[in-house]
Amino acid sequence: MFSRKRATDQTIGQSSAADELAQRAASVFVSTLPTAQRPYRQVAVLAGEPAQSAEQAWQSLRRRGAEHGCDAVLGAGLTSWAGDSVFMPQFLAFGTGVSWSPEEDGEPTG
Repeated sequence: MFSRKRATDQTIGQSSAADELAQRAASVFVSTLPTAQRPYRQVAVLAGEPAQSAEQAWQSLRRRGAEHGCDAVLGAGLTSWAGDSVFMPQFLAFGTGVSWSPEEDGEPTG
């Protein structure tokens, strides 16, 4: 009984963590522009997971940004290639993850 309860608690914990990540990912701003009009600091060069559609690739990039604590992904791009067959293309979104800076000087720091 104890191990079953622990497994249930872990599943609930994983589910709420996944929900929280999904909420954070939905708020990650993605732009093809390489800079922003507000101050920021670069966090990491990011790439999502290969996906079967462009929309899934963008969602994966947002999720990767959220995992790294990013507020936005700038200079975003999308590439595709023939997957296992010509009829199953793969898409990959990438860009530079950034966090908005609290500075008020208006100059990008990235």
